[in-house]
Amino acid sequence: MSISKYNSHPPSLFSKIARAVFVGFLFISTSGLKAENKPVKSKSTFPVIRVQKSDWGNASIRDIKKVLNSTAKEWVKYFPERKWSPILVSYSKGGPIVLFKRTVRGETHVQLNVRGLYWSQMAYQFAHELGHIAFNYDRDSDPNEWLEEAACEAVSIFVLQQMAKAWKTDPPYPNWKSYSKALKNYADDRLKKFKLKKGQTFKSWFKENENQLRKSAVQRNLNGIVAKEILPLIQKNPESWVVFSNFNRDRPKPTQTLKEKFQMLKKHSPKKHKKFIDNLAKLFSITL
Repeated sequence: MSISKYNSHPPSLFSKIARAVFVGFLFISTSGLKAENKPVKSKSTFPVIRVQKSDWGNASIRDIKKVLNSTAKEWVKYFPERKWSPILVSYSKGGPIVLFKRTVRGETHVQLNVRGLYWSQMAYQFAHELGHIAFNYDRDSDPNEWLEEAACEAVSIFVLQQMAKAWKTDPPYPNWKSYSKALKNYADDRLKKFKLKKGQTFKSWFKENENQLRKSAVQRNLNGIVAKEILPLIQKNPESWVVFSNFNRDRPKPTQTLKEKFQMLKKHSPKKHKKFIDNLAKLFSITL
């Protein structure tokens, strides 16, 4: 009889159970990893939104997804021919932002900087990034990129206003109807922050600030003032949101003027939207 055989014992019931649990856990873990990295379905007329488990505070993944889907619902309908890539939404202190790099599953990655039950702020941030996605954001340097930022600010306010109307009768949950007022108030508060000096016209303000905008596209207060000016025109012609999907159609020259940007938009847009672009240009004292 060998020493090893003499010192061996038949496995106990506990060890058998422990081994089975370990193997099962290993299988689930690797299966979950494969599922996490599995490519998602191709583009669709409504974006498939996946919410990543993150530090969302006391907000549940389920409720967050309800808010994000409601936000998307009030936006994607203005792009009936667009095929949307799936979207991953995660929390990040560095957000809100839509990343250029896709996830391993091929999703567009949006990061938001909202924790807790601040649904208005979450919808506001997500709508802004949906704007960039719809406008086909890219890495190209563009002296008129500030106009895209302003348009996305207008998207945020516009979508909140539409959500406020929709939630009065058709909220994600029946007991969320009263929250429609909070959505409207958030949009109103944003608009109030964007003010011109007393007696100043938008055209005179823009003449003073255009060079500053061309130097740095993301200046929230300046972007907001432009957004506030273009929003009434958009509200009268919401179907014309689609013209901004051509914003990054051509690679701009470093010296591209705002008039040249509008001319490019007009060239690539359907005939029914050309008058809208003419009226948009007039806000900036430009005749096309």
